[in-house]
Amino acid sequence: MWADAIRDGLCDANPWSNLRLETPKGRKDIDALTELEIQDLSDRARRVHNDYGSEAATIILVLAYVGLRPGELFALRSVDVNLADAEVLIRFNLDGSGQEKAPKNGKPRVVTVPPAALEALSELPPRLDSPYVFHSASGRRLNRADRVSGDDDGLIRCAR
Repeated sequence: MWADAIRDGLCDANPWSNLRLETPKGRKDIDALTELEIQDLSDRARRVHNDYGSEAATIILVLAYVGLRPGELFALRSVDVNLADAEVLIRFNLDGSGQEKAPKNGKPRVVTVPPAALEALSELPPRLDSPYVFHSASGRRLNRADRVSGDDDGLIRCAR
């Protein structure tokens, strides 16, 4: 905009041109967890969350190894998990308003489930009262308001 204003003779200089703001690097600076760290996080969730620990640990493993977006995890249905072929079908994404929509690119996709996540999924008891794979500790369907956070003591807690 300022370049256009200078070109059109509306101003002499761009007052913002020498700010030297740091350019965000986006995903370039992300340090991914190692397999050992993922397993440790999963084990801690299992211990800390008592009755909910198995589901919390499975959520961590599926997010880490399958690569689902959070909204895709929230909308994952039991019928879309194929343990025999080690695959999940991603058909839906839960948006910020709680509505289901197509995944990010608008097309369903099949994703291979690596062994660690497959084992956890196979040990997760099915829920007869819900079509979804994952739920909150209180039994509700997961949604964007649910958060997983680390505490100063290193324990993982789910908070609303």
